[in-house]
Amino acid sequence: MKSGFFCRSAKAALTVAPVVVCAPVWPKQPDTTATQAADDNGTSTERAYPLADAAPRSPVRIFNYTPNFQVAFDTRTRNPVYVIERLVVGLEEEKTKSARFRRPRFYSELELSELFQSRNSHYQGTEYDRGHMAPAANFTIGTNNSERDFVKSFVLTNTSPQDSTLNRTLWAQLEAWTRRVAQTAAETWQQQQQQQNNKHNNGDVNATYVVTGPLWLPKRQVAERKFQFQFLALGQPPQTVAVPTHFYKVVVVVQERAVANSNNEKSIPQIKAFSCFVVPNESNSYSNNNRKNTESSFARYLVCWTDLEAVTGLEFFPNWLNWEWKLRANELTIREMEGQPLLLPDSRLLSATSEVVKYKNKNAYSRMQHLCANGNCLLSAKNRQQW
Repeated sequence: MKSGFFCRSAKAALTVAPVVVCAPVWPKQPDTTATQAADDNGTSTERAYPLADAAPRSPVRIFNYTPNFQVAFDTRTRNPVYVIERLVVGLEEEKTKSARFRRPRFYSELELSELFQSRNSHYQGTEYDRGHMAPAANFTIGTNNSERDFVKSFVLTNTSPQDSTLNRTLWAQLEAWTRRVAQTAAETWQQQQQQQNNKHNNGDVNATYVVTGPLWLPKRQVAERKFQFQFLALGQPPQTVAVPTHFYKVVVVVQERAVANSNNEKSIPQIKAFSCFVVPNESNSYSNNNRKNTESSFARYLVCWTDLEAVTGLEFFPNWLNWEWKLRANELTIREMEGQPLLLPDSRLLSATSEVVKYKNKNAYSRMQHLCANGNCLLSAKNRQQW
């Protein structure tokens, strides 16, 4: 069964490493300082672009708070577009470190104009929490974290208005599950090194990348090929903070190789396991996930890779993936989905992007796994899959 924006089937101690081995490179903005023009002889020459200094500034601002914590902030909605983290678990866990960090106050990003800042006052007297996109708990466990990095997670560019019940229940559980995924990935790598008797680590690592952000999806369908958007905003116009209708989270386990290949080129990281989730920004998300006689599972909120890219307008890990990989990811996701479509009321709507198309090389991604395979998205899951 397919729904309008996401396909549905009918039937894991954390260290934010101080050195990025293979951080994703996001597409560069086009160079507007010069353009090509043909002269009288047909020869291409450079001339100054007259609008370079006059064009408005993009509303999306990039903040690199640590080498492994980046925020793209939209000054129109005063919400993140995405927040990306790279999580690497240390082999020796420092479980008590989180107790030494005092929880700070949320604060505005002062590098933004006051016109575009998200402020604590926007949330006062509302039922919404300042929901972390990169959770503070990700900066509290592990030998290489610091209180300075922990405090940075409380910048308001890292938050969105989140239903308080959702923030403290299902969303917090999903964040904890993500940390367990990172822990399992590290344990798997350690076991592989021990089995191979590798006494000297050459810098290779299993890292977990997480991309999180808000979404605004249609409230209902009003006619054929017509949909209505409806969402709240906090504050006083014109400086309001838009309330998302949903939140997304992409989690991937990546094998990063520090050693260059035979051509002395850095190897492309290999995504070994993945999952994509979209959760409605409402308290019912928690109660729906705890239905009677059913084990709680995040599989209820799975979405296809290409569907999520279509509604966010983002290409996730563009330098690592091709179209065939995404089609394979769609196929694996559909296998793990459960329940009826949640995101739109009309389940008959057709999704154009979540089609499972036959890909050329069937064995190319045979070892790729879904993070929810074998019941690993169950909150009560004890047997964690290795990647």
